[in-house]
Amino acid sequence: MNDTKISRSFQGKLALIALATAIVGAGLLRSAEWKPPMGIPDPGFGIRSTHQMYSDPAYTYDFGAGPVPYPATINGPYTHYVDLNHSAATDTANPYGSPATPRKTIPLNLPAGSVVEILGGPYTQGTFNGNGYIGIYGTGTATRPIFVRGVSNTERPTFSRSIIVFGSHLTLEYLDVLAKTITVRSDLSPGAADSDHLVFRHLTMTGNSTASGASAAIGGIGAWNDPSKPKVTNVVVWNNTISDYGDWHQAAAENDYQGIEVGGYNAADVWIVDNTICHMGGDSIRVGSNPTSFPFTSRRVYVGRNRLYENHENALDIKGIFDVVASQNEMHGFTPSTSDPGAAIVIHYGCANIWIVANHIYQGTKGIACADAGDIYVFGNVFHDVGQAIEFWTNCEIHIVGNTFRQMATGINNNGTSPQPHPIINNIFTGLTDKTNGYHIKLGSGAAALSAMQNNLIYEADSSFRVYWGATYTTP
Repeated sequence: MNDTKISRSFQGKLALIALATAIVGAGLLRSAEWKPPMGIPDPGFGIRSTHQMYSDPAYTYDFGAGPVPYPATINGPYTHYVDLNHSAATDTANPYGSPATPRKTIPLNLPAGSVVEILGGPYTQGTFNGNGYIGIYGTGTATRPIFVRGVSNTERPTFSRSIIVFGSHLTLEYLDVLAKTITVRSDLSPGAADSDHLVFRHLTMTGNSTASGASAAIGGIGAWNDPSKPKVTNVVVWNNTISDYGDWHQAAAENDYQGIEVGGYNAADVWIVDNTICHMGGDSIRVGSNPTSFPFTSRRVYVGRNRLYENHENALDIKGIFDVVASQNEMHGFTPSTSDPGAAIVIHYGCANIWIVANHIYQGTKGIACADAGDIYVFGNVFHDVGQAIEFWTNCEIHIVGNTFRQMATGINNNGTSPQPHPIINNIFTGLTDKTNGYHIKLGSGAAALSAMQNNLIYEADSSFRVYWGATYTTP
């Protein structure tokens, strides 16, 4: 084994990370107490701000006759009032609406400082792009953001038509979307302007478990294959529940419906945190794009403290993108399908600088599958009840440090050539379930010659271990 070794002791600092189970957001989070997941920066917007800021008399709104204080209901200040089901509701000569005479639809091109309160539904009438979609857009500012909102977590309007969103400093919250999508389409804005500081929070989106096709419940954050599209930057997707888009049960052809999709082009600074996304025909979250003739441009996507489980494909698909952190997520329940071997996380198509930190990954055929990617850091995760916890091949440089592996057929598997260094340091391995063909650690001779294996703890009740480091090393 040259200068490498298997040790039954390990140094403690990174091991403390490995023993930490993911802390997952459950229910409605208190924004004032919110802290970012491990290794993820605070976005500085979209979490703590609320429409109640406009209760301050220092804020005024111009309804056409000069600035006046914000009117208010028991739910707080508003500028536009929409209730489709109210007997007096009308859009005719009624640009703002009120509790006595609401509007039927959400106005387009909202000014900075707008607060649109919405009740009732289902909203089905298209208002934008040939009336094929409900349009929600406006130009807010950092000091005067726009809020388009239901009343509360328990009193939500329902939408049964897909929504197009673009603009600046715009928040959607407390909406129920039934078998339809929310898509950022900055290319449809006047002058195809960039979008920034968009917030999607406290939404419930429920599909019909039958839809198919390459789509996403929340999509259009960046471009899939066209770098000439407008940029979408500074996006927060927080504390939403998304489920049953596509048929996750079927064993037949791929039906590639995602929960949240970020394109490989023209997206930057995207936070996807504290969501529950499950039962998708494709992935819970996909970031990046398939290869094209253009270099990928999307950067800095943060996926943290989400619950991602039981999809037709993956919890998280990372492809064709740079600078991604996935931290403190809980991922489980992935089995082979016609389009995926059953991996919780896949990393491929030339992405780089990917950090997989302190996640809890279990009940899957594979934990992480990585190919054709560079500078991958797998730190402080817990894997259990999996087939292969980490599998990598081709041109990957993967650093595996401070993780815990238990109840697995194979802990780390280099499947094929990989002429890059792979530090394997300060990990814990126990509970090997396949002692005939499985390994705690398996690296081919090419990868092993460049790699380091240090300060790992391998423990089995029968004192056995199985390691392939260019050759097989086992206890009797």
